[in-house]
Amino acid sequence: MPVVRCARRATVPRDCRDSCGPNAVEQKGHSALGASRSTRTCDMHEGQVARIVGFSLMVALLQKISVTIKGTGIRSPRPTRCAPTRSESPVRCDGRTLERGRGQKQMLFMRGSLRWRSRLQRRESMPASRQRSTRRTNFCWSFLLTPGSIWLTPQTLPAAMASVPVPTTPPHWKYPPLPTTSSPVTMLSLPPSPSPATPSMLDLLNHRTLAAQRRFLLLNALPILLLLLGLKSARVFKRAQLEGVLGALDLFKSELLFGLGFALIGVALLGLARSPRIRTISHFALGVVAALVAAVEIVAHHFYMSTGSTLDASLLMFSLNNFDETWNVVSSEVPVWTLGGLIVAVIFFLLGPALLSRGKVLEPAPEERLPSGAMLAGSVCLIALACTPPLAEPYAPFARTSVVNLGMSALDLNADDDVVVEARPDLSKASLVQSPPPETGRPKHVALIVLESTRARSTSVYNPELATTPFLAELAEKSLVAERAHAVVPHTSKALVATLCGIEPRLNMPITESYPGALPARCLAALLGEQGYATGFFQSATEHFEGRRQLIDNMGYDYFLPVNEMETRGFEKANYFGYEDDIMLKPSRAWLSEQKHRPTFLTYLTLTPHHDYLAPERYGHHDFEPDEELNDYHNTIRYVDHFVANVMAQYKELGLYDDTLFVIVGDHGEGFGEHGRRQHDNVIYEEGLHIPMMLYSPALPELAGRVQPPVSQVDLLPTIASLLGFDLDADYPGFDLREAPVERSIFSHCWYERRCMASIRGDDKYIHHFGAQPDERFDLGRDPLEATSVLTRHDDNAARERELHTWRASVNAWHERHSLQLLDGKILDAMPPVEHEVNVTLGEFARIRGYALSTDALRPGRKATITYVFEALKPIPEGWLLFVHGNGPHKTKNLDHVPVNGLYPLHRWKPGQFIVDEQIFHVPRDWRDGEFNLRLGIYHPEEGRVDVSGDVPITDDKRATLFTVPVRR
Repeated sequence: MPVVRCARRATVPRDCRDSCGPNAVEQKGHSALGASRSTRTCDMHEGQVARIVGFSLMVALLQKISVTIKGTGIRSPRPTRCAPTRSESPVRCDGRTLERGRGQKQMLFMRGSLRWRSRLQRRESMPASRQRSTRRTNFCWSFLLTPGSIWLTPQTLPAAMASVPVPTTPPHWKYPPLPTTSSPVTMLSLPPSPSPATPSMLDLLNHRTLAAQRRFLLLNALPILLLLLGLKSARVFKRAQLEGVLGALDLFKSELLFGLGFALIGVALLGLARSPRIRTISHFALGVVAALVAAVEIVAHHFYMSTGSTLDASLLMFSLNNFDETWNVVSSEVPVWTLGGLIVAVIFFLLGPALLSRGKVLEPAPEERLPSGAMLAGSVCLIALACTPPLAEPYAPFARTSVVNLGMSALDLNADDDVVVEARPDLSKASLVQSPPPETGRPKHVALIVLESTRARSTSVYNPELATTPFLAELAEKSLVAERAHAVVPHTSKALVATLCGIEPRLNMPITESYPGALPARCLAALLGEQGYATGFFQSATEHFEGRRQLIDNMGYDYFLPVNEMETRGFEKANYFGYEDDIMLKPSRAWLSEQKHRPTFLTYLTLTPHHDYLAPERYGHHDFEPDEELNDYHNTIRYVDHFVANVMAQYKELGLYDDTLFVIVGDHGEGFGEHGRRQHDNVIYEEGLHIPMMLYSPALPELAGRVQPPVSQVDLLPTIASLLGFDLDADYPGFDLREAPVERSIFSHCWYERRCMASIRGDDKYIHHFGAQPDERFDLGRDPLEATSVLTRHDDNAARERELHTWRASVNAWHERHSLQLLDGKILDAMPPVEHEVNVTLGEFARIRGYALSTDALRPGRKATITYVFEALKPIPEGWLLFVHGNGPHKTKNLDHVPVNGLYPLHRWKPGQFIVDEQIFHVPRDWRDGEFNLRLGIYHPEEGRVDVSGDVPITDDKRATLFTVPVRR
């Protein structure tokens, strides 16, 4: 029968005495310290041994869990305190090991109990008579014994339990640690256990990592990896294109490599940090990085799910630079769960580790750490591999994780190829010339209706099987219809430039065309205004988006009325930008009634078909499609069909119908995932570019017909001018639709920079993707839906790509050259003559030397030109801005701007220069009579305003009151 030896002194602790029983036999032995001692032996039943062994194995698993949890910073149980002893003899007893020794840290497992216990209260709470007996209190930590185990000490423990680390000595213990050597003493007479197995990865992490590293892995690196994989899975599921296991690995390769690389970076940095303070700072910095990564991933994920396009650096910078406009869209369009998830993720990664790590972790640095330098180098390699192109996926931005794609697109922003730039003519002084009178009459009025987000295939004119636009379909029978009209840029502000000015807009994201004087050509409104036309522009959208009022002013319109100045009662919201289009009928009727004695050019910009397709119920709701979103969109197309009919009915009621040329044209199309992309900004396929275009005039019945060759929005200006009886004295890039060449190339460009552009020559369409995915080529005659690319069947692909790059570079160079011309006469070396001289010092940076105002009194609804003359005194660091406040009778107008048409910010000013800055101010129509005060200064977003002094009134908040003029209605 197995024997358990129970070493004891004269008084054995009750737990041991109860287990050994009265049959214990006293023997002589030696302790681990070599001291002589008395021992007793007692017989144990085999069942007791089996129970002890089984119980020990069961609790061993619990001990592993306990150690793992302890390593994450969660509080460990308090150590057990052993009863005081005066003997050096060890006690070995029935599954419990207790070595009694003066001032030594003991190890005790209390059989039958899974909780930690203390046999002694704090000395401070005891009577003085008992405190003397507790001075040698020995603290004990629980360890589990396995079959064939040896006496547990810091040296023998790894051999007994390789996966359980030795607990450290808490700092409040007064006594020295166990001796560095001890003799093993057999506890149970059982067969020895086999040699320990190879440690697992979890065991390795427990032994060779710091608690801060484990917290980072569990609370930062692992959640980031799961977030990346989860969001990517949702995008892959939505796209529904996955080719086997290798295809899945290719799609998830970037997320896996980036997540592992981020984990290695964090572990390496925390391992290199030697002090707790530096380690805490490093952990917080890693949390900030994790929060940024999570924010980018969530934003990019929602953007892809909404548009089918990936987020890139140019779009992100544009959104941040125009944050007010972006926020209006985001707050209206982004669902609450997305915003909530974004906030929760950021808070978790910033504050989660701190909130979940309460108290101090009582563990020393491991004797053997993971190699931080090697891990740092490995992390760099992993992240570099995450940036590599996919092996099989053609759309590289989709395959890369969003944060990696953002960085890669930032490096590619200025990577334009060297191409030949073709010269463009100067159109800034173009004008109309009266052509010989025709045999038949000419229209006297022009009504141009721009259909927002209306694609050709969703109208009955181009798709007779779809009954969305019955009125337009009937009108097309007596109109000039362009069968294959295309948008230049599928974005409204850019498309307006092409449609109303007859030129390509600048092929970048910022709406630079809304800067004062930024258009390099005279637009149709300005050209007709010279011929005595009254010009007006109405839109059912807000003016506070992309500088719409200034853009329309640059085009030369006399009158601009956005939805902000219309009566909205009784009208439904069309989307987050404004109201249904019928809201424009009443104010346009009033304007036309006032201008009946003059020829008119009136432009309507509709809004109803724009995302998010609320489909007002004014004209009912029809079932066109089983897909709910597409059906709502088709109902918005049905709505604008009614609106066009209402406009024509209004012209009939005013007696203007027979003398009017009606022009109906789309600004761009709309995608619904036909090629994986949605909405319009990045849709270079026919659903995004092919637009309706038709012209109708009751006075010109011979105009009816169909234009078969591909045409562009830039062809409208010369066509309208010709139909009105005018010739252009300058070489605009467009053609009269009736004379459109068959073999010319029609060009289009995505709104996103360096993402996609296309050229169409006859039925041959070539699409260039700037390396984001393979280029594509389609035969639109045989494949109008662009289902199959025929790129490999042609040998002139390189020439078509060069043609596109030449067009893009030439257009942008033309706009850039015009912008530089705007600086002529604005940056001077001497003080220019000025109407009103002043001397106002703006800190140590600059002085205001004078101003001029184009009127003696401001009139509500009209505009005034303000001219400032500044003198630069010292170089101005980047970040300082000019602010201008127009304090009217009952409200303030913000007139902040970048000087010289946005081309000469303060940090470019050089000492000694005189800067002439002109600003056009539109006086709000609702201003009452009173006074207008113009106040200005220089400020920094973080440092505030500079001190102002001079010979004009200065306000307490550091603003110079440059002038005061009356406001008179």
